[in-house]
Amino acid sequence: MPETSVAETLSHVVNLIQNANTSIEKLKEDISTNKDMLEDALNNDPDYRREFDKAKEAAKVRNELKKRIMLQPELMSINTKMKNQKAHLKELKETLSEYLQEYQRQTGSKTIEGSNGELNQIISSARLVKTSNRPE
Repeated sequence: MPETSVAETLSHVVNLIQNANTSIEKLKEDISTNKDMLEDALNNDPDYRREFDKAKEAAKVRNELKKRIMLQPELMSINTKMKNQKAHLKELKETLSEYLQEYQRQTGSKTIEGSNGELNQIISSARLVKTSNRPE
């Protein structure tokens, strides 16, 4: 049985990634097409359209009321505090992710014991995003 070189293995993995990504993009297009067809069918139904327009107007009124109520100083303060807390939470999650990656790199382990004694699994997630045409 012939040995597979590292280059061949890598080429195979790249091919699998490209095929999977192409399938994902095609499926996204198909879903979008079907979604458009459903929306067109719904929008062409006069009863649905009438109720949709009523709901849209009610949402507009609700949003205006919310904006007016949110101008109260105590609510503005709570909202600002909440936004700051969410930003801090995001930073903490990013920091934890970095710590977990370093722990996993150093130990080779995919599990870590929490402060409560429970065993937690470390999960890594990778995805493709479009970039500029600058190779790294």
